[in-house]
Amino acid sequence: MAYPRMTMRWSFLFGVSRTLTRQKNHIWLRYFSANAISHISSNKKEFVRKLSSKLNDPDVFGTLSLHGSRESQSLDSINNQELPVDEGDVEEEKHLSFQPADRKSVEEFEKEISQLIEKRKLKDALFCLEVTMKEDRIQPSIGVFSLLIGACGREGYSKKAFSLFNQMKKKGFDPKDCHYTALFNSCANSPWKVDGLQRAKILRQQLNDRNVLLNRAQYHAMIKAFGHCGEINTALQIVDEMVSNKLVVTTESFSFLLQACISLPEEGFARAVLVWRKLRNMRVTPSIFSYNLMLRTVRDCDAKDVNGQQNPIESVLLLEEKPDLQANSMLNQSILSTSELMIVTDQLTVRPNLLAEKIKSSNIMALTGLEKTENRLALLGGIEGFLEEMNKDHVRPDIKTFSLLLETIASNPKEEKVLMEQMKACGVIPDISFLNMFIKKRQFRQDYSGAQEILSYFQDYQLFPDIMTFGVLALGCRTLPEADSLMSDMENAGFRVNIEIFGCLLKNAIVRRNCFYIVDLLKRAVKMNLALDEKAVKLLDKFKRETSEAIAKHDRGLKVQKVYGERGFRESFKIFCLEYKPHMQKLELALEPHPWQQYRYNLSKERASDPPCPPLSKKTVQNKKRFI
Repeated sequence: MAYPRMTMRWSFLFGVSRTLTRQKNHIWLRYFSANAISHISSNKKEFVRKLSSKLNDPDVFGTLSLHGSRESQSLDSINNQELPVDEGDVEEEKHLSFQPADRKSVEEFEKEISQLIEKRKLKDALFCLEVTMKEDRIQPSIGVFSLLIGACGREGYSKKAFSLFNQMKKKGFDPKDCHYTALFNSCANSPWKVDGLQRAKILRQQLNDRNVLLNRAQYHAMIKAFGHCGEINTALQIVDEMVSNKLVVTTESFSFLLQACISLPEEGFARAVLVWRKLRNMRVTPSIFSYNLMLRTVRDCDAKDVNGQQNPIESVLLLEEKPDLQANSMLNQSILSTSELMIVTDQLTVRPNLLAEKIKSSNIMALTGLEKTENRLALLGGIEGFLEEMNKDHVRPDIKTFSLLLETIASNPKEEKVLMEQMKACGVIPDISFLNMFIKKRQFRQDYSGAQEILSYFQDYQLFPDIMTFGVLALGCRTLPEADSLMSDMENAGFRVNIEIFGCLLKNAIVRRNCFYIVDLLKRAVKMNLALDEKAVKLLDKFKRETSEAIAKHDRGLKVQKVYGERGFRESFKIFCLEYKPHMQKLELALEPHPWQQYRYNLSKERASDPPCPPLSKKTVQNKKRFI
């Protein structure tokens, strides 16, 4: 009877062994299936398949000890048998598990995009995100979106910045402060004010509806966006909102407001004066950027109010100095032009300085003549008064300050001499841009010999002329020999005539009605393969049309300028008309490119919905075709 008992005992043990084996096999298969998702080598995968095949054999004993000796097991001791491969597992493993060795990770893409943006290759960076990463099935991170949205904002590519922002939100990333700042920057830097203003309004409304708390950087970006788009009142409201939210208004805040004033050519200077007075009232110390921005408003903006008057500046002079001015005698009040303020010797009249903490305007009742830049500068103290206020605020002028002063002072040798003396006293050394501007200023007042004298400064300060130097010198080339000498000097210096210099020479030739000069320029343009721009085509068309009409009027006995009746001019104009058509056939017309074209790698899909670039006028194209 012992034999059956022994048989039953071994049978029981054999069943337990098989049960344990199945459980162990299940554990090992789950272990190796989990590891298959990670990056493993082909040798490891082969080892797993062979080991699984061995463990599936129910007649194999000793599986409990296999766990301890698994890593030391030799592949040669396992049967050369493979498990059947499921197609679904292969497809899943292809997309989720394994990555080719040459495929980059998202961190590597982020680093590459960052490097491209630093090199100002936004087009390549966008291609990397929208093409390369999609082909490699790499999901972009929030860092990639942040880099590209910021870069698009700096370049004014507002459409792409908002598009990337929406893509980022669809992928589940929460927007951060830097994203809103970049979006407002894209609106501020957009080449189209209407489009930028519309996007800025929508974005601001969305932030208000969501009760998003903004920081100072975002408020500054908002001020910049609305200011550059011409919404100065909204920019001022944003400053008040900063104060209500207990954010300190800094010098940078007022700098953005002054930038907003520059965007208003009709009333910018008057607005800037009010902003400056608010800066003084809030005890904010201006910086070098604040002073330079004020000079820009002097140069670029008029002093009219919205209603076409000059009330803002007059109100500043009246209210800050003498609130009870209306009670004074009319004999003690004066309506002066700002040029008169500089020479008045009456002790009751003191020239005002709107930059000072306290304005001393005495009995001035009204101002006139603010359409001139030198008069607007006189309200800021002139050269000496302006630099004196900078010294009081412990602000040292730089070369940009003197460049702006040069553009705003009266065009006469006396003012220029004072400026150079002050420049030397402040220890500021001229650069090439300053000297180019100096030459240009003298060329505009037809002081050609004085413009040539500026060239001596290049030797004194060891500076070498650049292409802009030859451009401003071209303004004084009144005759063909002078133009020929300039182009020879350019060739010797290694420069090539561009369309700007060609336009200056062409304008001089047309103003003097020198037809041989014009024909020679056209021949040179054909020889240099120079493409004419819209401005040059308009000049040629206008000259040909007006000259033909004037000659016809002279032949009918109507009164015109004497030159149109001279025989020499008529013969030269006939030669011009004969030469004009064949030369225009050989010259190309340079169309103005779309501002965002440089950032695109495929224009066909995006161009239709972009804000339209100001096109070349049909009249200009038709005129060019008419004479070809």
